Amino acid sequence: MIGSAQRRPATGPCPGDGRGGGAPHPAGRLAGWCRARAELDTAPGRRHTLGYCRRGPPVDNGSSRRCGFRRVREEILRHGLFWVALVAVAPLAAQDSYGGPSVLSRGPVGNLSGSSDLLVLQPSLQLLGSYESGLFLPSVDSLGRQVGSGGSFGATAAVGVNGYHRWKRTILGLNYSGNFRHYTRNPYLDGIDQMVGLNLQHQTSARTTVGVSGAGGTYSRGYGFGGGEGLALNYGDYSQGVDPTLASVPRFDILDTRTYYAAGGADLIHQKSARLSFRAGGTAFAVRRRAKGLVEMNGYSARGDVMYRVSRRSTLGIDYSFNAYRFVRGFGSSDIHMAALNYSVQIDRNWTLALRGGGYRLENLRAVRVTLDPAVAAILGQTGGVEAFYGINYGAIYGAGLSRNFRRAGLTFRFDRGIMPGNGIFLTSRQDSVSGGFGYRGWRRWSLSVNADYSRMVTTFQDFGAYQSYTAGASTAYRMSRYLHLVAHSGWRSYQLQGNSERRDSYFASIGLGFTPRDLPLSLR
Repeated sequence: MIGSAQRRPATGPCPGDGRGGGAPHPAGRLAGWCRARAELDTAPGRRHTLGYCRRGPPVDNGSSRRCGFRRVREEILRHGLFWVALVAVAPLAAQDSYGGPSVLSRGPVGNLSGSSDLLVLQPSLQLLGSYESGLFLPSVDSLGRQVGSGGSFGATAAVGVNGYHRWKRTILGLNYSGNFRHYTRNPYLDGIDQMVGLNLQHQTSARTTVGVSGAGGTYSRGYGFGGGEGLALNYGDYSQGVDPTLASVPRFDILDTRTYYAAGGADLIHQKSARLSFRAGGTAFAVRRRAKGLVEMNGYSARGDVMYRVSRRSTLGIDYSFNAYRFVRGFGSSDIHMAALNYSVQIDRNWTLALRGGGYRLENLRAVRVTLDPAVAAILGQTGGVEAFYGINYGAIYGAGLSRNFRRAGLTFRFDRGIMPGNGIFLTSRQDSVSGGFGYRGWRRWSLSVNADYSRMVTTFQDFGAYQSYTAGASTAYRMSRYLHLVAHSGWRSYQLQGNSERRDSYFASIGLGFTPRDLPLSLR
């Protein structure tokens, strides 16, 4: 054993060691060894004995050879066990976080090392005064024009709670955000936006991890600001890429009306080796809307991928997914098969690039208007009718993401083309989106974040043309004290339908106080 707690008396030919009897220091190699051992003997807290054999030059006695063999054996065991442990731990280290830069189709798995008996909560509260323009209601006037409320002042209280708990093999993460709004001119838009997310990751074995996630909420201002930013739930460990459970969360709504959504899914990731990993999972989701004229939806999806870490800085893989959309309050359904190649590379210490490209096969079942045969029209008394139509479309999907990490800031750009379930008016659609964001924290007491987004939607089986939207926003905070901040938010939204010359713009601005107390640890015992 290494490092005995009780120091044994030294024996040997050095002065004062019990054999030399105070003889003068020897010369040569033995002198150097005696000086080194003297330093060990006088150093406080140093343990220099190895088992029950002393360390020193060979002496002329019967036990020196036996002790020499024991020292060699113990040295081999000590170093051998170290390398065995290193080899055994290497796969576990690779399992804790998927090696290499993240790909667009998958976020990294959380680190499952360590454990804690506490549930750590991170609460926040903001009290804001606001002004918003360009609010549109799901109703029309006598001339068939959409009713707008113009601009209105209001007040908002925003509450948020993030929490996590870590066991030896399990991580639990949760996120809640709620906005309580009141408008002075149009109480119809008063309401509460609430979003909650839950993520659980459990390491079932040294190479296998199971993740379960869920999201749900309700909102009436779900377009990028005024509550919409809460849709990008930041829970679990999906720091890059997209949590597949959230891919079905509705976005880009045209009307400001109440919407409810819920989604839940599970994934299994198996780390075959330090380079190769597999994933399989599925999700179910539902969307409901208060306005009777908007289409609702139920759906489910299945997915799988294979990722291979080519080198320390690059990852290559392939993914496949199947999505099924079933529309409520409107006849129709869509089944989509998608497959794509993924490649990501860490260009240098700060820059990361991710690419994805592939194709899809889309099957649509919908109702179309047809002109009736004159003989049939004469009998029925009408010239047109509705019939079911089944069609198949093929197309390309691709995306790219670029990120840059600074010491106290982060910069991201992303482009995607894919298929989305729609927004209640536009159903299954092909969407092109470009987004960018920058965040900075650390300039004395100030922090800043800005973002911008462009999206274009084209339906795959409706004759509605294209829907284009633009959003931009900025937020800043000034730390007044340890827990109190002065906060300000602003945003702009614009959208236009192809064939409609009218372009609609909305603006949002708010200022107030933010309160972020220290973390609250709660015992789960």
